[in-house]
Amino acid sequence: MSRLPKETDQPAQDYIVEYRAGQFQNGSLVLRFSGDPDEKTLRAALQNFGLPASALEEVRARPLNTGRMWDNVSTSRDTLSDSRWPQESVSAPTTAPTSAPTVLSTPPRRRPRLPSLPTFIVIAALVFVALGFQAIPAKEQGQGVGELLSEDSPTLEICGDALTEFGAGNGGPRQLLSDEPTQFPFTPANAAFFISCVLAVP
Repeated sequence: MSRLPKETDQPAQDYIVEYRAGQFQNGSLVLRFSGDPDEKTLRAALQNFGLPASALEEVRARPLNTGRMWDNVSTSRDTLSDSRWPQESVSAPTTAPTSAPTVLSTPPRRRPRLPSLPTFIVIAALVFVALGFQAIPAKEQGQGVGELLSEDSPTLEICGDALTEFGAGNGGPRQLLSDEPTQFPFTPANAAFFISCVLAVP
């Protein structure tokens, strides 16, 4: 059992007090002191436990290292726990490193270039002329009307009126591909009829 000294100006600390009383009487006690105790304080403390001062030949004290003792106890307890319950000391699961996804770069798609307006006009004109050359019935009809005219006749007016009469019965959505005069005025067949009519005038 430890006793507190009268001095309270410093925090109390436990000490192991070792003593020798005679040739065969040695011992130690754990006592609490405020500050480092001197020999006089140690002898007085031991006298309180029934040891006569005349019998004490040697006394000494050293601080009780409670922290070191507690560390040893904790280490022993941890070792015992690991040996008795190995399933509790499970290491953290390791995850395999995942590689970053590979991004495949694809070349940008090129949009098909549309023909420019002049190119489109030239292509349309060539198609128009080609269809006009193939409109043989319209050319023959226009040529027949032109051969009936004379030099003094109003050629353009008569050929235009004849074209309207021949194309009156030819309508529908396929007029642009027709080889005979049509109701729609601007078709390859109408152009072939009108040109043949004008060129056939004697």
